[in-house]
Amino acid sequence: MNNDSKFNTHIINMVWFLSITSMLLLVAFQAWHIYSMFVAETTRQFNQKMNVISQAVSNIHTPKAVYIGSADDADNIISKLSTPTSKIATDTLYIDNIPPEQLYTMISRMSGDIKNSLSPVKYDSILATHDIYATDLSIQQEDLHEDYYTSSYSWHQCRMHFHVIINPILKKSLTGTVTTKVDDMLVNIRYPIILSLLVIFVLTICFCYTIKTIKWQMKINEMRSNIIITMIHELRRPLQSLKTFISFLRNKEMRTDEQMTQQVIDDSTFELDNMSAYLASTREMACGNMESTPLNISLFDINQLVTNVVRLANEPPNKHVMIKTCFSQDEIMVNADQVHMANCIRNLVENSIKYSNDTVNIDINTATDDKHCFITVIDDGWGILANERNLVFEPFTRSPRFNRSEIPGLGLGLNYVRNIIQMHGGSVCINNVTTGTSITIKIPLT
Repeated sequence: MNNDSKFNTHIINMVWFLSITSMLLLVAFQAWHIYSMFVAETTRQFNQKMNVISQAVSNIHTPKAVYIGSADDADNIISKLSTPTSKIATDTLYIDNIPPEQLYTMISRMSGDIKNSLSPVKYDSILATHDIYATDLSIQQEDLHEDYYTSSYSWHQCRMHFHVIINPILKKSLTGTVTTKVDDMLVNIRYPIILSLLVIFVLTICFCYTIKTIKWQMKINEMRSNIIITMIHELRRPLQSLKTFISFLRNKEMRTDEQMTQQVIDDSTFELDNMSAYLASTREMACGNMESTPLNISLFDINQLVTNVVRLANEPPNKHVMIKTCFSQDEIMVNADQVHMANCIRNLVENSIKYSNDTVNIDINTATDDKHCFITVIDDGWGILANERNLVFEPFTRSPRFNRSEIPGLGLGLNYVRNIIQMHGGSVCINNVTTGTSITIKIPLT
C-alpha cells in the first residue's frame, strides 16, 4: 500500500473515531437531559406533596389560641399544658436561646398533640382528604428541627419517605412513605422527552449513515489497492506467455516448423482474447452491469478448450501443480462463448492453485447427458466452508480465513463464473467433499 493510501486510511479512521465519539457524547447529553428533567419533575412533585403533608399536620396540632407567658415562665407553661399522665422534665426544654415565635410553635404543637393524641390510622385518613396516600405510617421519637424527606427511585416507581414534626418538645414525629409511579412523573414532561427521543433517533440515523459511508469509503480504498495488485498479478501470466511466444517467433530456425509456429500464433491469439475478455468482464462486474456483456456463441469442442487452458495454466514458482483431465467422450461439442468459457475454467483452476498448499493436485472432468455438458474441477486444497458456499459467489466477497495481502484477488472470480454460466442458461454448484473443493459447471449442449 502506498503512502497516499495509508494517509487516506488514517484520515478515514480518524473521521470514524470522531463520528463515534460525537455520537456517543450527543446521545449521552440527551440522556442526561432527560434524566435531569425527570429528577426536576420528581423533586417538584415531592416538594409539593411534602408541603401538603406538613401543612395538614400543622393545622391539626396548632390551635387557634394558646397561652404564652414570658421565657422565664417556661415551667408554668409546661405545667399548664401537661397532663398527669404525660410529665415533662423541665430540662428537656431549653428556653434561653429560643426566639419567642419558635417557642410559640413548639408549645402550640405540644398542646395540639396532647389534646388530639391521633393514631397513625387517623393521620392516614386526614392525609387522604388531601389526596396523599401514604404507607408505613408511624409515630417515632426523633429530635427534629424541621420537616424533611428522603427519596429513592426504581425502574417503575419513586418513593418519598417523609418525617414531619408532631411534638418538638416530646420529640415526636410522623413518618411514612408516599409511592408514585414513574409513569405519573413522566406524564408532565412527556413532550420534552418525546422531543429528546426524536433528537436521539435522528442522531442515530445520521450516525448509521455516516458509518455506512465511511465503511464504503474504506472498502473503495481497499478495492482500489486490491485492483492494482490483482491486475498486475492477472496480467503477468498472459504477458509472460506472449513474451515467450514473441521470443519463439523471433527465432528464425524455430519458425521453420510451420505446425509449431501456427500453434504459437493460436496460443497468442487465445491469450490476447482471454486477456481482453477478462478486462472487459472485470469492468462490467465492478460497474454492476454484467448483463450487458455480449456473448459470441459458436460451436467448439469443450475437451479441446480444457486442454488448452491446462496447457497454458500458470504455475507459481513456489508451488508444484499437477493437473489431470478425464473426458467421458473424445469430443464434446457445445454452443457457447469460447473465450468466456475458457476464462471460467481458468478461474476455477487458478482458485484451486491459489487456495492450496505448496503441492496441489487438480482433476478436471467432463461429461454429458442428453441435454447438458458437465465440467467438474476438483482439488485437494483448503476447501470452502459450508457457511461460505453461498457467499463466495457474491461480488467482492472473500473468505476472512485468508490473508488478503498474501493472496491477491478482488473476490470477483466465482461471481464472474456464475454470471457467465447463467447467461448461457446453465448453473454452478459446489459439491460436498470431505477435503478440498469440487465445483461443477453445467451448461446446455445447444
